[in-house]
Amino acid sequence: MTPSKTGVVQDALQVYDYVKQRAKDSPIIVYGHSLGTAVSTEAVAQLCESGNPPMGLILESPFNNIHDEIARHPMSFLWRKMPWFKWFFTGTLTKNDVGFISDQRIGSIYIPILIMHAKVSGADSRAQKYQPSMNCLF
Repeated sequence: MTPSKTGVVQDALQVYDYVKQRAKDSPIIVYGHSLGTAVSTEAVAQLCESGNPPMGLILESPFNNIHDEIARHPMSFLWRKMPWFKWFFTGTLTKNDVGFISDQRIGSIYIPILIMHAKVSGADSRAQKYQPSMNCLF
């Protein structure tokens, strides 16, 4: 089996159903960190669309979409200058069912969302900046 966006989201929905059956009337809050925020956002968007949402969603260090994340990643710096970069690195993501698009799916979520991200200061230039999280909101 090849890993895919559909597969990991279906797994997350199965976990949600399992927890919901055992939690009875207790509130359920979905949490995602980094790449898990994309899975959580897609799963909760589907739950909202089906009328079965959790009480809330917590996103820690989210990103807009996988296309932007790859394009902005420090390791892609040299490759970004190549004319075929978008086609080769990001063009096939959605076609191959690995293209998370949280910035487009977050609009389907009508429950409370808490977005957490640290603003990095100092010498750690490898750390992800918090700006992509803010783009999801505005």
